[in-house]
Amino acid sequence: MVGAAADVAGIIDPSTASDIVGAGIPIARGDYWGAALSTVAERFTGREAVHELFSFDVDALSTSTDLNLADFIGEELTIALLQPDGSRRAWHGLRTDAVWLGANGGLARYRLHLQPALALLGLRRDSYIFQDKDTRDLIGELLADDPQVRCWRQVYQEIRL
Repeated sequence: MVGAAADVAGIIDPSTASDIVGAGIPIARGDYWGAALSTVAERFTGREAVHELFSFDVDALSTSTDLNLADFIGEELTIALLQPDGSRRAWHGLRTDAVWLGANGGLARYRLHLQPALALLGLRRDSYIFQDKDTRDLIGELLADDPQVRCWRQVYQEIRL
C-alpha cells in the first residue's frame, strides 16, 4: 500500500479487526472520486436468513472527508469473514446506500450498505404478462433490465407443463 492507503491501514488495530478478512485493506482507492484517497473496512454488521436477501452495513475509514457518496451507490463490494476453521465466508453485492458518520483525528467514518444485486428487483414497479414462455425465458426477461444482476443458468432437464 502507498500513500493514503498505508496511512489508514496503519491506524486499524488488527486485534479488534482480525475476523474481517482484509480489514485495513482498501475497499475504495485511487483517483476514482477526483482525489487521491483510500477507504478501508473497519467492521461490518448484518443479517442473513433463509428466503431473505442479506443486508450488511460496512463501517469504513477514509483519509478523505469530502467523498461524493452518490458515487458509491451501485458499485460492487465484497466482504469476508474469517471463520474458526481458517476458511473464508464471503458476501458479494452492491453498495445500495452510503452515509457519512463523522470525522475524528484526521479520519472520516462512512457506513456503506451492502445488498445482493437481486435487491434491485425490489425497486421496480412494473407488471408483466408471460405467455408461451418457459422458466428460462421468464428469468431472462426479468433480469434483462438490470445488467448488475449477473445470472448463471444451467438446465439439466426440461419440464413442460
